Amino acid sequence: MNKDEKIVHLNIFKEMVFEIAFGDDAVQKDYSESEVLDKLREFSDLALAQEIGNDEDFEAMGVKEWARKEYYHLQNSIKFIWVRTKK
Repeated sequence: MNKDEKIVHLNIFKEMVFEIAFGDDAVQKDYSESEVLDKLREFSDLALAQEIGNDEDFEAMGVKEWARKEYYHLQNSIKFIWVRTKK
């Protein structure tokens, strides 16, 4: 892979990661890399809470209903991007 191809792949990767964090066209919405990482960490923490326990664990952590919905949205986004990249 030459330098130009690597840059294209990195740009595609960045776009996909931003979309996981903030949805369609997130790269064009001026989110910073730091904001994206914070959002991914939030999703990761929610996933860990879900993996460890049940809804009571969500409530014990102070996670609100909207955060639970964000977590499930993330799962669907990841599945969509995975399918899209396999083509």
